[in-house]
Amino acid sequence: MFSKTEKTRRGFTLVETVIFILVLAIGAAGIMTLYQNVLSRGGDPLLRHKGLVLAQDLMDEILSKRWDEHTPNGGGGLDACTGGLKDGRNDAGASGNSVDCDPACNDDDASPIGLDAGESATEARRNWNDVDDYDGLDENNQNGSTADDLKDSRGNVMSEAGAYRRRVAVSYVMIAGGDGSSGSPYRFAVAGDGRGGQDPDNSCGSGSPRTNFKQVVVTVTTPHNEDIRLVSIRGNY
Repeated sequence: MFSKTEKTRRGFTLVETVIFILVLAIGAAGIMTLYQNVLSRGGDPLLRHKGLVLAQDLMDEILSKRWDEHTPNGGGGLDACTGGLKDGRNDAGASGNSVDCDPACNDDDASPIGLDAGESATEARRNWNDVDDYDGLDENNQNGSTADDLKDSRGNVMSEAGAYRRRVAVSYVMIAGGDGSSGSPYRFAVAGDGRGGQDPDNSCGSGSPRTNFKQVVVTVTTPHNEDIRLVSIRGNY
């Protein structure tokens, strides 16, 4: 016969011990899973910061260029059919542009989006002279190829960049509401690229896709496939 003292000193039964071990194992598994997720994603802020730096570096480079290749040194508006300001320095090829082929609109000064005659996508970017030359630029350190690695403005490979990707898109944009449509005056709508059938010399009467604003979008993809996007609007000056 056990005394009261002996009963209170009894250990756990086998069933209680098994239940305790089971609960402990489940809890430990959950904690380890959480810990693993923290470790695997703990570098995200650093990756995002580096991605932002890479995006800002390229955006600064782009915005240091002229609005258009025909923009006079020191600035000056070009003819851009929708609301363009007349600048006599750019009439009739005075600054190297083609002679006005639509006198009613005077819209031939601004160029289509993209590389211009004599420019090459394979040459160093230091030879690109306006913001829309960068349209379509795609530098990719994630595809295993070295041919399209990230480069600086002089064409040198950025060997310490890491597994990032940088892309650029440039387009003519118009302010919503500025052409009579509804919408906030602070919102921009893509107007076009000024190529082919959209050229204002063919469609000026119904509104040209060439406006006084170009939108530059730089997108950087991090090694964890997160996109960091910077958007700037460059005016015709």
